[in-house]
Amino acid sequence: MNKDIPFCPDTAPLVLGVTGASGALIARKLLDLLLALPSLPLHLVFTPLGEKVWHYELGAPLPTPSERLTLHTPDDLFAPLASGSFLTRGMVIAPCSMGTLAKITSGVTDNLLTRAADVTLKERRPLVLVPRESPLSQIHLRNLLTLAEMGVIVAPPMLTLYHHPMSIETMVEDFAAHLCQLLGLSVQRQAWGGEGKLAATPRLGD
Repeated sequence: MNKDIPFCPDTAPLVLGVTGASGALIARKLLDLLLALPSLPLHLVFTPLGEKVWHYELGAPLPTPSERLTLHTPDDLFAPLASGSFLTRGMVIAPCSMGTLAKITSGVTDNLLTRAADVTLKERRPLVLVPRESPLSQIHLRNLLTLAEMGVIVAPPMLTLYHHPMSIETMVEDFAAHLCQLLGLSVQRQAWGGEGKLAATPRLGD
């Protein structure tokens, strides 16, 4: 673990952002995995287009808030996520549009999602971005490099094939588990190694 990251208690929540890039299934599978972890509070924020793409691609309503899941509106800059005084375990944006990525790169905080990402950066907390675009322009690549140099984890949705998946959902579930690993969360994921055994991922710091 990066020693520059401030201590954060295990009870601190994780922030999940969803933008208007195609790939709402990634967000849903990741949310399912996170909600399956015991005692992990979650804060969820969509961009306006992220909400529309969720409805369009999944044909489903937005997730229902619960005791562990707080759903924020994108224009609520009075939400706790807008301040570094609100401790979190970090943030993942999945999927992350190139527009949102460009805003994060340049420090533009025009909604709660981009502000939360900016807070995560300035507080030196883990930030994982799942960019959805192909092919990539020089502008995209420069922005990605800038963020990587800041310590952001850039995780394009590269789907695994070595475990012989029989469906897109299986591949997306595996990628969602990989995102959990990047955040230091203990999940089950089919690992490379010949026999395809499921292996628990240790938590960061274990």
